Amino acid sequence: MAVSVRIKQKSIFKKKMKLNDIISLSNLDYGVFDEYYRLMPNKIKNNVFLYDKNNLGRGFELWLEGSDICLSLNLPCSKNDIIIFYQTIEKICTKLKINNYIRDGEFVSIKDNNELIESEIHVVEDVLINEKKEIDDKSKEFFMIFAIYNPVFLGKKEFKDIDSNIDNFSNLLNEKQSIDAYYAAPHFFKNKENENIFGMYAITEDVLSIVPIEPYVPFNQNIKTDDWRVCLIYKDMKNDEKIKYSDFINNVSKKYYDNNHVLVDLSKKDIENLVEKYGKKVKKKTKNGGLKLILKKI
Repeated sequence: MAVSVRIKQKSIFKKKMKLNDIISLSNLDYGVFDEYYRLMPNKIKNNVFLYDKNNLGRGFELWLEGSDICLSLNLPCSKNDIIIFYQTIEKICTKLKINNYIRDGEFVSIKDNNELIESEIHVVEDVLINEKKEIDDKSKEFFMIFAIYNPVFLGKKEFKDIDSNIDNFSNLLNEKQSIDAYYAAPHFFKNKENENIFGMYAITEDVLSIVPIEPYVPFNQNIKTDDWRVCLIYKDMKNDEKIKYSDFINNVSKKYYDNNHVLVDLSKKDIENLVEKYGKKVKKKTKNGGLKLILKKI
C-alpha cells in the first residue's frame, strides 16, 4: 500500500529541478537500496529514498518524470515518515510557487496536508490491527517491512509490543535500526563438479551481525537451495574457513533481533572453536583441496 504524489510545474518555461535540488530543499538524508534492501547512504540512482537519520522508519521515495516531481510513501510507516513526507511536499510546492499537487490521482491543496497526515496515521493503525489479527490467527507467520536501513520481520512478539499503535510501531522501527550492526546477506555459488548451488553468509570477528535463524533466498532472486554455509573470518587468517549454517547458528551465543533474525558477535576464539569442531565436515564433501578451488559466484 502506497500514497503516490505528483507535483507538476505550471510555468511555461518549466524549471526542471534535479534530485539534488530537492534533497537539499528537504534537509533530509538520502540513499538507495542494494539488492538485499539494505540502504546505501548518500547514493543516487534514477530514484532516491529520503529519511530522517535521527528518527529511523521507512523513509519515502523520490524520482523525476520529465518536469514532474514524484514521491511515494509506503504504508504502514512511522508517524515521522508521514510528517516529513508532507513537509517535503509543502517545501517543493512553496519553492515552485504552487498551491496544489496530485495525490493518488486527485488534486489536493497544501492546506489539506495536516488532515492528510491524520488520515495516513489512521490508515497505518488500521493496517497494524489487521496484520496483528492475521499473526494471532496464524494466517501468516510474520509481516516483513522494508525499513530504511534493512528489512525488519514483525511477528507475534513485535505486534504485542506495538499494540496497534503508530507511536509504538515508530519506536520499534527506530530502535531496531539504531543498533550498530551488519545486516548479513547471502551470496550464492555453484559447485563446478556437480552444478549444485549453495548460499553462503560471511561473518567477521568482532562485528555485531544480524543473521537469520533459518537462512533464506532474498525475495528478488530466483534461486533454490537447501544447502547453506557460513564463511568465518578473523584478522590475519590464512584461509577462509567454512562451516554448515546449522552448525553455526546452533552453536553461537545470540540475542533476539526480530521474528526471523538474531544478533551474533564472534571473537577470534569463538571462530577458532567453530572451525576446529565443524570445519572438517564441509571440507570432506569437496575435492581439489577445498571449496575455494571449485566455486564460482553466480
